[in-house]
Amino acid sequence: MPALFPFGPTANIACQHTRLLFRNLRAILNAKVWVKAEMHAMSMERYIRMIAGTFILLSVALAYWVSHYWLLFTVFVGANLLQSAFTQWCLMEIILEKAGIAKRPQKA
Repeated sequence: MPALFPFGPTANIACQHTRLLFRNLRAILNAKVWVKAEMHAMSMERYIRMIAGTFILLSVALAYWVSHYWLLFTVFVGANLLQSAFTQWCLMEIILEKAGIAKRPQKA
C-alpha cells in the first residue's frame, strides 16, 4: 500500500515546487498596479463570461471525478445565463459591482 505522505527525493521536489508556486502567486497578487489596470480593462460582460465558463468547466470536472450530481450546478449556471438574456438581470453583476470589480453599464 503506497504511503499517503511519501518522504524522500520526490517529496522534496514537490515541496520545492509548491514553495515556488506560492512565491510566484504572492508576487502576482502583490502587483496591485497590474491588477488594477487589468480589472478596469475588462467589461462587466467579459467578467460574467469568464466566471460562468470557469464555473461550468469546474462543475464538469467535479462531475467526472467526484459525483455526477455536480452537473446540477452546470444546469444552474446555464439556467441563470438563459434567464439573464431575457430579463436583463444577473446576480453576478450585482456581486461584481458591490465588490468594486466592475461597474454595470448604464441603461439607455
